[in-house]
Amino acid sequence: MIPRGKLILLDTSVVIELARNKATGKAILGELDVGGRPERPLVSIVSLGEALALAEQWAWGEEKTARLREIFRELVVVDLSFGKTAERYGRITAHSRAQGLGIGENDRWIAATAADAGAHLVTMDKDFDALDPAFISRTLISPTGPG
Repeated sequence: MIPRGKLILLDTSVVIELARNKATGKAILGELDVGGRPERPLVSIVSLGEALALAEQWAWGEEKTARLREIFRELVVVDLSFGKTAERYGRITAHSRAQGLGIGENDRWIAATAADAGAHLVTMDKDFDALDPAFISRTLISPTGPG
């Protein structure tokens, strides 16, 4: 459990599960107390773009896409121009390339946003494993829910 008072940044994979509104998404809401935290969870603007692209690609339709947009309205969307996010992205990218890590560009931006905000990254992707704890702190959620 991530302590109250600690900022969390939700990865795209987590937001998608919340929008699906099925067992895993409901478990995430309960376990992380997303709605009850005194601080609103953060999300990168990159995740907004990724999620909307996926909704379009998967032909989610109006109702589910509206739910996705509502979730983003409940979160604090952090722009890439925030603080020193670009500098963090540069460090993460250089490290990833030097280590031969196959971390995608969007994931590097999301990690940089979390790092710059001092937020704990909540994800369902193992892509971030190689960055924890040198650049970010993260919680990995399994597809069956937090564990």
